[in-house]
Amino acid sequence: MAAPRVLRTEPAARPAADEADALAERLSAFPLYQKLPRGEVRRLAAGARTRGLPRGTVLFREGDEVRASFAVLSGSVRVVRIFADGREHMLHQLSAGHTLAEAAVLTLRRYPATAIVTHDAVIAEIPASALLRLVAESPDAPRAMIASLSSWLLRMLERVEELSVLGADARLARYLLRLPSQPDGEGFAVRLPLRKKDVATHLCITPETLSRTFRRWADEGIVEITGADVRIASPSALVAIADGSDDGTEDGGPQV
Repeated sequence: MAAPRVLRTEPAARPAADEADALAERLSAFPLYQKLPRGEVRRLAAGARTRGLPRGTVLFREGDEVRASFAVLSGSVRVVRIFADGREHMLHQLSAGHTLAEAAVLTLRRYPATAIVTHDAVIAEIPASALLRLVAESPDAPRAMIASLSSWLLRMLERVEELSVLGADARLARYLLRLPSQPDGEGFAVRLPLRKKDVATHLCITPETLSRTFRRWADEGIVEITGADVRIASPSALVAIADGSDDGTEDGGPQV
């Protein structure tokens, strides 16, 4: 298997004015930047670099010196911890509209995890110096950063609670209910953004348990599965499972 391509950072070239305006327009829709004055976002965008990156590109590795934060404009990125024996534990899966590594820029000298492009992506790389300058000079930026980091903290607390309390069935049901969906008859359809084994890793269950759960739900008429496409035929049943009506005790604890 080919080694992952590591993103090498060069000094960011200043984008053309129209490119910076276009990037500022997109960044202004991100939760982290949407409450900032447009002029400040424009100044941040002027120092950023936008790149198209193929699946498998490593944005940064755990322990690398912090050099930038990133905004996912399209595609997706997973953030993982990799153990000494090669096992990988996924911390986050970030799709378009999300940012990453701003906390590392603000508080750390080295990245605490590894970030890998999951699907071909367009990424805006924002130099650490530009983000730090924004925080130092803008009266609105610290409040935006605190709100963003608080939101992340709440999501992490929710994830810890789910892994500690909920069984495998409830975790999988909640995961499906959070995915972008399209109406489909009396139900709705979602597409798994990850390979099934990666979904299992994210939920701290085994791939075998994931497959068995999907087969059981299909037999019960709750879901219909074709590859990565999942049609939720009985939303009420899935919501009941997510609420813990079915404790999903099989393989319910985190993997070790």
